[in-house]
Amino acid sequence: MSAPESLPRLIADALRAVVPLDLRATQKLLRASGGGVRIVHTSAALEIRVEVLVSPGPGTLRVERGDALYLVLAGHGVLGMEGGGPLDLPVGEAAVVPARVKHAVFGNP
Repeated sequence: MSAPESLPRLIADALRAVVPLDLRATQKLLRASGGGVRIVHTSAALEIRVEVLVSPGPGTLRVERGDALYLVLAGHGVLGMEGGGPLDLPVGEAAVVPARVKHAVFGNP
């Protein structure tokens, strides 16, 4: 198979492997049920969760086995980490917490 002929096949194979994530629908479902967490993807290397925080309210102390990425889709978040001050997270902002670092996430409407 020549290079130009193989490209469409490679693209088709890659598209079959894509896992679409409907984060907005998951967020809407969780918000309607008063908050919570839903896992939208899991594999050997990655777990993606959508969490709707009921706020204002106390954050829960967390320690994750792997790095954790927090991305604010709506509202406003505050991330508190062991050994550091609070980090303000407005919509569209993100932060990575390294594995095994104690932290808490607080949501504000």
